Amino acid sequence: MTIHQKNRIGNVATAVRRTNDELIDSGLSELVDIIRKSMKMPKSGRMYGAHRASAPGQPPAIWTGQLYASISKQRTGPTSGAVYTGVEHARYLEYGTHKRGKLRRSKTGQFLGGHIDAGMRPRPFMRPAARKMRLKWKVMSQERLAVVIHRAARG
Repeated sequence: MTIHQKNRIGNVATAVRRTNDELIDSGLSELVDIIRKSMKMPKSGRMYGAHRASAPGQPPAIWTGQLYASISKQRTGPTSGAVYTGVEHARYLEYGTHKRGKLRRSKTGQFLGGHIDAGMRPRPFMRPAARKMRLKWKVMSQERLAVVIHRAARG
């Protein structure tokens, strides 16, 4: 192997690392944008005064802006990153809640009262955005890395 060939291999490695960093950073930013845009879309749920809530299956509506503003991104390693929110009610919106409550019955089985909350059906916003971005990122990164490798290898 000649010195010229070794330099090209070094150039390719450097170009791939730089491009990988750019792809991860831009992918995380785009994922945050996709999530936030989904929350701004018109909703078809119940009205609470002037606020229209999201219907089950729709991303959550923006009410106070707390959830919207809390969507954040962070690099977690050289080849990875995460999009997250620290807002506690985000998981209830994403996954829904379970039935809860208690019905009271007599020893003979007669209904005496009580209350059952049917729970809330999910309003997913993170997982659909991640699925959408995963496909887009795979195609985008393969195309971009192929170009970078080709250019760096040519010198």
